[in-house]
Amino acid sequence: MSTEDTVMLSDDGFSCMSKRHSVSINPDPSLMEDIGAASFTVAEAIVELVANSMDAQVEGTDIEVDIYIDSSEIRVVDNAKGMNGDVLAQAVRLGVKMDKIGKVSASRKGMFGLGMKTACASLGRRWSVTTRPVGEGTEYFVEFNLEEWTDRAGDSDFKWEIEIEEREPDEDGVLGVREHGTAIVVQELRDYNPLAGPVLDKLGRAYKGHIEDGDVIKVNGNRARPPEYDFIEGSKQEFNIPCGDDEEHRIYGWVALDKQTHNDDIFGLNLYRENQLVEPWNKDFFKAHLMTSRIIGEVHLDFVPPNFYKRGFERQSDEWKEARETMEEFLEPVVKASREASRGKDPKKFRKAARGLQKALGGGSEVADPDGGEEGEDEDTSGGGTGDDDGDSTHDEDELVQVDASTLSIDGKRIRLSYEMAGIPDERLPWDYIYDEATGELQAILNTNSRLLDKSEDHEIVGTLALADCIASFLTDEIGYESSDARRYRNMWLYQRLGE
Repeated sequence: MSTEDTVMLSDDGFSCMSKRHSVSINPDPSLMEDIGAASFTVAEAIVELVANSMDAQVEGTDIEVDIYIDSSEIRVVDNAKGMNGDVLAQAVRLGVKMDKIGKVSASRKGMFGLGMKTACASLGRRWSVTTRPVGEGTEYFVEFNLEEWTDRAGDSDFKWEIEIEEREPDEDGVLGVREHGTAIVVQELRDYNPLAGPVLDKLGRAYKGHIEDGDVIKVNGNRARPPEYDFIEGSKQEFNIPCGDDEEHRIYGWVALDKQTHNDDIFGLNLYRENQLVEPWNKDFFKAHLMTSRIIGEVHLDFVPPNFYKRGFERQSDEWKEARETMEEFLEPVVKASREASRGKDPKKFRKAARGLQKALGGGSEVADPDGGEEGEDEDTSGGGTGDDDGDSTHDEDELVQVDASTLSIDGKRIRLSYEMAGIPDERLPWDYIYDEATGELQAILNTNSRLLDKSEDHEIVGTLALADCIASFLTDEIGYESSDARRYRNMWLYQRLGE
C-alpha cells in the first residue's frame, strides 16, 4: 500500500490535510476454487470445452475431438489450431475475451472469458493444458492445482502468477503425434463416477450441425450422433425469416409435428446459436400443454446473446424480445396444426394437419396418407366421429349422450372424466382440456398460474365448473355436436355431478 499526502486550501482560507491510499484489489486466491462451484454438470462442462475446440478450427479441416472419461480423469483432446505461449497465457487469465486476443470472428461460442477455467474447475481440482500451435513445432504446458490456491486464502501478498513450460513435442504425451491441437486433462474429479452416456447424448445434440458437416466428436471411442426425430410425414417445414424492425436479422431452422403427444418435457424447440445448442426443448414461443406437445424443431438464433454461463439466452436483451415476437407469430399455424393432430378420432387427422401446415408456411410436397386409404374415400363416422372437418355434420336426436357424475357415454362408448392442476404458461387461460382416445379419458387441466385458481379457496368447485366447460368444448370440437346440444349435455352432467 502506498500513501500520498495532499495539502488543500478551503474556501475560508484554512488549509487541511488529506491522504490517499493505493490498495491492492487482486482477487483472493480462493476465487479459483469458487469458480468451480458454477454447478455445471459433467456434460455441460465438457460441452463448454468442446466449444473452444470448435472456435479454434483449422480452416479447411474437420475438427476431431476425442474425449475420455473414467473415475480418475477426464481428457478432452482436439486437432484444432492450438495456442502459442502468449495466447495460452491470456487463455488462463480470468475474464479475458479470447476473440480480442486471437483475432477470432464475432461468431465465437465462448464469449465471457470464463469458459475453460470454469469448466475445468467444475470438473476437478487439478487440471492441465497441453497445446501445440500450428506451424511452430513447439509444445506448451500449464497446470493448475486448486489446493495450492485455496491454501493461500486470505494471503494479501499472493501473486496471481503461474508458470508456462515451453518444450519439444512429446509424441508419447497426451497429444500423441498430432502436429497441432490442445489437450485438457482434469484429475481429482468432483464427480466420483462420471458417466459417459449422458455426455455422448448431450454432445450429439449440442453440436448437431457440426457433426452433420463432418466434424467428429468421440467419447471413449464412441461417436456422438445427432438426435433423431419421429415426426408426422409431410409436417416438417424449413424456414428462414427476417427479424427486427429493419429486418436486419434472420431466424432459420425447421419445425414439425411429432407423431406422439408428450406428457414429459421432450417437446418444443431446440435453440441454437452459432451451431451450438443453447436451450433444449424451449417452449417460450407457444403455450405449452398436451395439445401443443407435438411441436418440435430446431431454431437458430445466431444474433441473440446468451446468458453468462450460456445455459440460455439473455431474456432482457432487445434481440431476444424481437426473436420472441417474430417466432410467436410464425408458430401460430404450427400450434393450430398440433391441436388438430391431437384431437378426435379422424383417421386422416395427421394428413390434414400436415397439409394445413404446408399451406400456411408455404410448403409444397405431397403428403401421403399415413393411415392408408385414398383421398376421396368415405370415412366411417360411427361411434361419434366427425368425419371430414369440412362437413357440417350433426347428430340425430336418438344419438343421445348419457351422463353420470364421472362419465359420459357416447353411442355406447364410455369416457371417464377427471381434472388435475398443472401449470400452463399463459396465466390468462384458467383451464384447458386433453382427450386421450387410447384410454378413453377426458381431463380438464386447471392452470395453477391463473388468477382464478390463485384467488379461489374451493378448488373442487372450480374443477367441477372447468370440467363442465370442457365437456361442452369436447362435444363441439371433437364429436361435432351443435353448441346448443353440447350446452344441454353439459348442464345435464353438471346437475348429476352436483347431486352426488
